[in-house]
Amino acid sequence: MCCHIFSMYRVVIEIERNLMEGLYNKLLKTRAVVPSNEYLVYMDMLQDTIRSEIGSCCAEAYDQIEVEGAQKLLMLDSKEEVKKWAAQQEKWNLEGDKFKFTREKLEERLVPFDEIACQTLGYATEMERIV
Repeated sequence: MCCHIFSMYRVVIEIERNLMEGLYNKLLKTRAVVPSNEYLVYMDMLQDTIRSEIGSCCAEAYDQIEVEGAQKLLMLDSKEEVKKWAAQQEKWNLEGDKFKFTREKLEERLVPFDEIACQTLGYATEMERIV
């Protein structure tokens, strides 16, 4: 009984450690050694979250990536699984044997400095009048 409880805590601590250190491959492998089937629901949710985060980082970091490379990064077993996963993602577009990512144009992402500066000066002026 004592060893079983210790095993349950050990797995949870190992999951947390791997998550904090960013060791996602070890985290996904932990699913195979959970001490109880009740863990599988949470491990599936965690697995989906990890893949989603990796996928969003890929979409921001790369212009394109080959299907095989995406398979390795997402830690999926086959190219078909990668294609199925990517079909559910917004920015992932399959073109031939590569995924191309859609991004916002740089002009749309720029901060309107002039507007913010004028607004800030307006606030300062109003504060000065109040005081």
